[in-house]
Amino acid sequence: MIVEANDQKDAAMRAYSVIHDVTPDTFEVRDGDAPSQRVLLSEEDQDEALRRTLHSAKR
Repeated sequence: MIVEANDQKDAAMRAYSVIHDVTPDTFEVRDGDAPSQRVLLSEEDQDEALRRTLHSAKR
């Protein structure tokens, strides 16, 4: 991805926003042999998922 920006942090933030915009918020989830279910993540769920990922990455 090529991003034009004022500085490196601005470029990273612009790239993040593009990637974040194309991330789905609805997923098909199956538990074993049970039929799959559609799960929609709320804004709060999405924020929590990012926090968990960032927390794991810091370890």
